[in-house]
Amino acid sequence: MIRLSFLVCAEIVIVDAQTNVISAINIADEISAPIFPAVHRSLHALFGLSRESIRDDPDDVRNAKVCIFNNGNLLIESPIAIQFQGKKRTRAIMKYGIVPIPAPGSLDIVLFFDNDVEMARWPIIVVQTGNQNVQQIPA
Repeated sequence: MIRLSFLVCAEIVIVDAQTNVISAINIADEISAPIFPAVHRSLHALFGLSRESIRDDPDDVRNAKVCIFNNGNLLIESPIAIQFQGKKRTRAIMKYGIVPIPAPGSLDIVLFFDNDVEMARWPIIVVQTGNQNVQQIPA
């Protein structure tokens, strides 16, 4: 059985090449924009996963997907192969260069495993700031 050890979403995730230590910088718990639709320029989802025993779960690679929702509406769906490489624990990082945000409300990053079973969810509050009467200039 696969278990979630941790999930964090941040603007930057760094893996130190010498020590294998992970740093998450600018934790994403709230995103603000003066107008919508908006885009968020960088988002990383960092997952820590473990399995009870290698004998009970011999599959070294498990298929999963990460979905991003805005107010319950699917924006992005990304497949991911979780690789244990013969170990009981592993980490996976998903990087999104640009995330579209159609409306204020909520942005949820969700990890799904076998048969669309939700394993983890990271909620981010999305707020509209500043003058809401900003006039958009056509391109």
